[in-house]
Amino acid sequence: MEQRKIRNRVRKISKFQRKSSSEDGNEDLLYTVKCKGLLPSRTTQWDLACLHSLGIFYSDKSTPLSDLLDSVYSNIGVFKPLTEKEKEYTTSIQDSLYFSFSTQEVIDYCRKYMISPNEVNINVAEKVRSDLESDMFTKTREKLRPYTVGLIEQFIRNIHHIIQIMRSKRGLLNVPERVFVNLFCNFVKMCNLNPSEGSLWKTDHNILQQNVSSEADVVILPCNLMEASDYQAVNVVYVVDVKKLSTENLDTSESLSSSSLSESSDINQDHEHSACQPSIYKRVCKKLLGQHGAELVVHHELFGEKCIKNGKIFLSGMIVVGTQVTFTLLVCSVDHMVDILNEKDVGRKRSCISYSEPKDLLIKKDRDELLEAFWRLNYDSV
Repeated sequence: MEQRKIRNRVRKISKFQRKSSSEDGNEDLLYTVKCKGLLPSRTTQWDLACLHSLGIFYSDKSTPLSDLLDSVYSNIGVFKPLTEKEKEYTTSIQDSLYFSFSTQEVIDYCRKYMISPNEVNINVAEKVRSDLESDMFTKTREKLRPYTVGLIEQFIRNIHHIIQIMRSKRGLLNVPERVFVNLFCNFVKMCNLNPSEGSLWKTDHNILQQNVSSEADVVILPCNLMEASDYQAVNVVYVVDVKKLSTENLDTSESLSSSSLSESSDINQDHEHSACQPSIYKRVCKKLLGQHGAELVVHHELFGEKCIKNGKIFLSGMIVVGTQVTFTLLVCSVDHMVDILNEKDVGRKRSCISYSEPKDLLIKKDRDELLEAFWRLNYDSV
């Protein structure tokens, strides 16, 4: 087995811990990585410079979500297209959730509500809550399991709760990160998956002969845990605290609005593979992207043997920013991963993280697409 080959070669290296001199956050990471050859001992301290030192880069442009999942299916036989029965069940869930607002529309509504609640034309909070009593939801209840119906109701209440927090606490930045994590996990359960607390899967690995530990925010597991001989993750999730966006060189409102989804403008800065930077840099700050890439590498063994085929490893992840979800996919050769886990440098080996355009749980069209995508994560081998 190729994964056993990786493990065996890693065991031959004597482990040692070397604390990064950049732990205090005062030293420039680019200098630390390139000149001193040191990596931070925790992925929460990583930056893109650290990820690039492994020979891992983000692709220049986003990939349609369905194409991203199709590429995994065609290569390793998981994330298969939905069966007719699954499509029918998913459609019933989609029909139960009718509300649709962009994040920017909700932000604008909350601002107007704080100034003059009586002059607001559309009560977004009430519009969301009304889905609980809609005729369509009443009809779809008969086609869904009671457990799913309960999750749909909870999802609607969670959205309503977020809007209420935004109205009372003056904006998106004051919504606690945990609230978005709960909303996301509720959505995952709705798709017959098991979101697991990331702290349960804290792990460490030698990366370029330096010990690095990692703790993901959420690890998504398949629904058939009782049948599995061991736990094999289908996704490692990084949840971005929206407050962090305001401290980086990003416009928070633009990063979280539907208008930021277009890729019409290029950024004229140096990049190893292109004259323009990856489009994802405009939505998620580089430090957080470095952390997410590091998590995929350190947690690679969580995915099990199913993610390895024909000398390549396929590691899927997600980046959640508020109500927006971006799928990610790291494709790495086994030889490259072995070098990352064994050697002091990877030479000229390169791997790429592909990513989807962001999908917003508040927008029906996006939410419907996410429902289908999440259901595909309940994979079985072909």
